[in-house]
Amino acid sequence: MTDYLKGYIKGLAVGILCASFSVSVSAQAFSLPELDDQWGEQLTQPVASEWVILSTGKSGGGLVKEVLTALEIKDLSALNIRYVSDISGMPSFITNWIALPKMQTLPFKIYLDKTGDATREWPRKEGFVSVFNIADSEVGETLYFDDETALKQFILKVKASVK
Repeated sequence: MTDYLKGYIKGLAVGILCASFSVSVSAQAFSLPELDDQWGEQLTQPVASEWVILSTGKSGGGLVKEVLTALEIKDLSALNIRYVSDISGMPSFITNWIALPKMQTLPFKIYLDKTGDATREWPRKEGFVSVFNIADSEVGETLYFDDETALKQFILKVKASVK
């Protein structure tokens, strides 16, 4: 583990003593699939290094929405973050008539995996929001969050590092 990664994890852990998350580090080849956001715009390929937030299920999506809304984040790409939601478990009627119109009121992009196929092999843990780093087309550090405070602190740390 690099000194940067050790320092990052240590700093994050100290700053969020009561938070609930776990960390893993792996290296696997990765490319973003062709997904559309809630307005039908296609996902662009990542920059040299960026973070991907993956929510699966209603509670994960709600957690991410609450954090991004509370932080008043409008442009995730400015932070080198992509937010992808696996909505494959949602009935299409609900997706088209209720969920998409609600998502379209949000200022940030949510790329949608409607079938579950595109994100099936992505890092995930039941009941958690997955956040992982892509660098040089490989998945690096992977974090799992099920707590609003912990996810908020992580995004604030990323935001601070981009400026």
